[in-house]
Amino acid sequence: MIRINLLPHRELARKQRRQRFNAAVGLAALIGVGLAMLAFLALQAQIADQRQRNQLLQAEIKRFDSQIADIAGLQAEITALR
Repeated sequence: MIRINLLPHRELARKQRRQRFNAAVGLAALIGVGLAMLAFLALQAQIADQRQRNQLLQAEIKRFDSQIADIAGLQAEITALR
C-alpha cells in the first residue's frame, strides 16, 4: 500500500483558513470604525445645526425682550398721562 503524507497539505490549508479569518476580522474592524466615524460626523452635524437654531432663538428672545420693555415703558407713560 502506498502511504501519502497529507500533513503539509493540511498545514497549508490551516494557514490559508487562518489568513482568511484574520482578513475577515480586519475588514470587519475597519468597517466598524468607518461606521462609527460616520455616526460621529452625523451627530456633530446635528449638534452644529441645533446650536445655530439655539442662537437664532436667543437673538429673537432678546429682540422680544426689548420690545416688551418698550411696551412696558409706553404703558407707564399712558398710565402717567391719565
